[in-house]
Amino acid sequence: MSNSGERSTAPETIIEEFEYKATPAFAENCDKTFSRFKFSAFAEVGAKGLQNENHAKRIVLMRKEFLHFIKETEWQYEPVEKRVGQP
Repeated sequence: MSNSGERSTAPETIIEEFEYKATPAFAENCDKTFSRFKFSAFAEVGAKGLQNENHAKRIVLMRKEFLHFIKETEWQYEPVEKRVGQP
């Protein structure tokens, strides 16, 4: 048993207290808050996905540019095969 000054933490009591406090205005306010949170979370996930997609595209583009640069400038350097085995 609990003292008269203590609140009961039994699930039934908590639910009853919440239902008592859950007026239509309170419920509507909770719905609005939750909707804002959901929108924010979805926007953040979408932005992160877009950022990852752009990063992957940039990596592919940089690889292509690098391979093109190597092909364009390979005439300036001796092949590695000539150097292998030399002291």
